[in-house]
Amino acid sequence: MLRNLCLIAFVMMSFLGCSHPIAENLRREADPALTFAQVFQSPENYVGSKIILGGVIVKTTNLSDKAEIELVQKEINSFGKLVDNDVSGGRFIFVRPGFVEPEIYAKGREV
Repeated sequence: MLRNLCLIAFVMMSFLGCSHPIAENLRREADPALTFAQVFQSPENYVGSKIILGGVIVKTTNLSDKAEIELVQKEINSFGKLVDNDVSGGRFIFVRPGFVEPEIYAKGREV
């Protein structure tokens, strides 16, 4: 009995560690074929498109009505985690309305 409970707990913990950090409904809305390189080359062609990007924060700036988070783009794997390599397509700025806490969105944080 105890052995079965330990096995069930192990299996459940394994699944928790493998959950995707991006909600499924958001992943469905994004175009999986769209790459950072395509958007970087011709951003005007992709206005309104949804893409999932990953990166490392370089700088967070709060303005009067919005926040800008500058990131170094990094590849993400099928689990939504950053690929551990020294490859980047460049930098991009994520803009969102309102204030973000710079101590939370700090330099070096992976997103």
